Amino acid sequence: MAPSGEEEKAGRHGSILFLLALLLVILAGSAYYLAQRQQWLQQAGEQLQAINTLKARQILAWRSERMADGQVLGDDMALRARIERLLGQTGLNREETTALRERLKSVATNYRYQDILLLDTDGHLRFSLSGREGEFQDSVFVAIEAAHAGGRAILTDLHLDSGSGVAHADIVVPLHSGNGDNRRRIGSLLLQIDPHNYLFPMLSSWPLPTRSGESVLVRREGDHVLFLSELRLRPDAALSFTISEERSDIPSVQAIFGGQHGLVEGVDQQGTPVIAALMEIPETPWHIVSKLARDEALATWNGTARLIVSLFSGLALALLAAFGYYRQHRAKRHYRTLFETEAARRAEQQRFQVVFHASPLAASIARAIDGRFIDVNEAFVRDFGWPREALIGRTSLEIGLWPDTDVRRHFVEELRATGRVLSFETRWHDCNGHIHHMEISAALISIAGSTHIISFATDITERRRSQAELAEYRCRLESMVEERTSQLAVAKDQAEKANRAKSAFLANMSHEIRTPLNAVIGLAHLVRRDIDDAHQQGRLDRVVDAARHLLAVINDILDLSKIEAERLSLDECDFRSERMIAEIVDMIEFKAREKGLELIVDIDPTLPPALHGDPLRLQQILLNFLSNALKFTERGSIGLNIRVTDRDAESVTLHCAVEDTGIGIPQALQERLFQPFEQVDSSTTRRFGGTGLGLAISRQLARLMGGDTGLHSAPGQGSTFWLDIRLHLAEAVPAEAETQAEAEAEIRRSRQGSRLLLVEDDPLNQEVALELLASAGLSADVAENGQIAVEMASRTNYDLILMDMQMPVMDGIEATRRILALPDREQTRIVAMTANAYAESRAACLDAGMVDYLSKPVDLTALHRVLLHWLPALPTALPAEPESGEAEAECLDRLRQEPGFDTSAGLASLNGKNDKYLQLLGKYCAHHSRTAASVGQSLAAGDLKAALRNVHTLKGAAATLGLVDTQQAASAAEQALRDMAPPERLAELLQALVETDARQRSILEDQLPRA
Repeated sequence: MAPSGEEEKAGRHGSILFLLALLLVILAGSAYYLAQRQQWLQQAGEQLQAINTLKARQILAWRSERMADGQVLGDDMALRARIERLLGQTGLNREETTALRERLKSVATNYRYQDILLLDTDGHLRFSLSGREGEFQDSVFVAIEAAHAGGRAILTDLHLDSGSGVAHADIVVPLHSGNGDNRRRIGSLLLQIDPHNYLFPMLSSWPLPTRSGESVLVRREGDHVLFLSELRLRPDAALSFTISEERSDIPSVQAIFGGQHGLVEGVDQQGTPVIAALMEIPETPWHIVSKLARDEALATWNGTARLIVSLFSGLALALLAAFGYYRQHRAKRHYRTLFETEAARRAEQQRFQVVFHASPLAASIARAIDGRFIDVNEAFVRDFGWPREALIGRTSLEIGLWPDTDVRRHFVEELRATGRVLSFETRWHDCNGHIHHMEISAALISIAGSTHIISFATDITERRRSQAELAEYRCRLESMVEERTSQLAVAKDQAEKANRAKSAFLANMSHEIRTPLNAVIGLAHLVRRDIDDAHQQGRLDRVVDAARHLLAVINDILDLSKIEAERLSLDECDFRSERMIAEIVDMIEFKAREKGLELIVDIDPTLPPALHGDPLRLQQILLNFLSNALKFTERGSIGLNIRVTDRDAESVTLHCAVEDTGIGIPQALQERLFQPFEQVDSSTTRRFGGTGLGLAISRQLARLMGGDTGLHSAPGQGSTFWLDIRLHLAEAVPAEAETQAEAEAEIRRSRQGSRLLLVEDDPLNQEVALELLASAGLSADVAENGQIAVEMASRTNYDLILMDMQMPVMDGIEATRRILALPDREQTRIVAMTANAYAESRAACLDAGMVDYLSKPVDLTALHRVLLHWLPALPTALPAEPESGEAEAECLDRLRQEPGFDTSAGLASLNGKNDKYLQLLGKYCAHHSRTAASVGQSLAAGDLKAALRNVHTLKGAAATLGLVDTQQAASAAEQALRDMAPPERLAELLQALVETDARQRSILEDQLPRA
């Protein structure tokens, strides 16, 4: 039994522990309460800082947009010219003033400007939309001088108008004419901004509902803080309410005079405690202060505070109750423990003996003082062979258990130092002298007041043998892996060499075929532009179609190669869905009409106007489906159906189907069609052309874009090819692209006179490129290889260089690097114009410093885009159009208003040449006055072939010149003749053709200018 003094000491210790625990609960509760309150305030402060950041970005964006508006007006050459003419007069011309007023009024209305004023070079007010008169503040003139000095529009600070007292800011737009040394000052535009339109409402609106939160703009005004925006309780505070710098407890004063940023605490101008976020707005003298009453910030905290107080109070009461219970029962437990201790000690000894002797491990107990055994278990006797009586009273050294005495000494020293040893590996001898690998764990224990050593030994001999065998096997396996890895590396290198050889072959093949194709397509385009004979133009169109078919085959082979190499990538962008579909229809509609097929287009009205994806690849799939339908359909119709099947806030799923009434496809061949080089008819005498690559590439493209393709068909019942695809919604509808004629006219107007260099070694391609440039009013110097180009570029600073890649002497990549390394030539714009169609070629050009890439055969629309984008617009205006040009334009305007005339289509076929178009219309009236009537005469004479020839000729001429009604009437009559329609139907269609032709020729004869 323990002495009573120790029991009392233990009782005192317990009481002290309970008191400490109670104090700890109180301190922890207080600390947690304060920490949670501070965290609550911190969260409110972070919200204020987020609001500050958001509003600062909105203010900077608003300033940038407003200055951009002013800069656009300042860069408007036509507006500057009109203002220069007006300011150069002593009095303002009424017509000029009205035109200027309408233009500026449109700007003020669209962008919600309060007023727009025009000042001359002396600062005198010469014009105002509101009719304002009077003088301006000196700060306005300082801003005008700063804007002219920088040559850019600037935004003044918010200020009160000297006349009306209304708060506003001015965008000062400097107006100059001329360039360089000839640059001179014209005057200045002031765009007055009413901050109530955007700035003040933006500051007053908060993303979260609040009764005390507000954001204000402030700046320094002498030794005061000036409020630039309205206050919640003082709507008239803008530019009129100030606070002295002595009020250092107000957040706005801390921001301006204390230089503080981020989160602060203080009071507002009414003395209400607040927390506020302070931020300086870059590029302005303004600070934004977002504040919230502290009571509102902590309003939702009060419930949490009560919960914390209740929780920790309850915990303290529970501790007090536990302390009482502890004191009451402590004595009872003490006496019960005394009786149980002795019984437990005896039971523990019994359990120890049972466990010791029943252990499967060899166990022993020895005295620590001399190492003599006092007991061993049955497992020890079994494993090592000594009888138990032979071990008791002897040491391990005496029986020869340890073959290495140094190892035993190390074991003993570690045991005495730490009190225990775990998993000590060594070797032991058994009674027969055999070696056993052992793992020993031992500890010092007290028995009857003296120290003993208890140890347990595990025989790991078999484990060591298995580990040795495993190590030997691992070595052999590693050797085999190294050998196999070496073999795989050799095989991989050989495969990569073969793949590079294939890519080089395809690239060279593409280059060698595209180079003459560029000449074929380019020369055909140039010849077609210069002839008027519709029959010859049709032949040239077939030449171009054949060349483009060959180009499509080359592109299909390259696409298939990229797909196999997993290098095909998408060029995603925003595009107009209506325009994408219209381009597909334009490319297929004429061929359908020529074949006498009806083209049915059915588009879902819910199709979004703009989508984000790869429009060219999507067109490639649908055009492949439509071309196949057109190829395999002799009569009836082909249809394009696009439906929206699923839609969310960010994307849309489209189901596109192309239906035809053609020959159909057997079920056994349907899946094979989507494999490369597979066709419905693969015999050597098949009727239909093609490579069998299109559908395979279409399926791979669809899957690359996250969709799939398939078909439904039966022989003799037509086919339906479908495409399911998921596209993202575009952020905005892209602007309409310029037509070819508009782009060509713009190049003539603003880029004529630019200095260009064409680097091309092939004489035929030189001729084509120079003619294409000449059609847009441009000329270029020619270099036959890269070395000559470098020499010419060192002498002349060209505005744009069109560079071929593969040339003798020096290729285009090396020439580009050397040109850009020339002094003062690092900004030279160089565009690749090459037959290399691989993406690697494009990347190599851009890496070398080129700014753009044109693939041969050169598409005229792509060439115009590059010229408009990279050629700088020249300030010199073209001379005025002659009067004859004005007469032609007026005639075209009149024809454009007439129903059944598509002058845009006619002009497009003649590259926008008004005079040649009107001449051809006159020739049409003269040469085809009897063509429609002769169809009926030929038919009456039984000459069906002549009737078909005449109606086909009339249809082609009308289509070329944009005479839509005549074209449609002739097409219907031609189809009826081919189908051997009943005589009554033929007579009805021929009479309609004669009447339509006569009506349109009568309009032409009235409208065309007299020769």
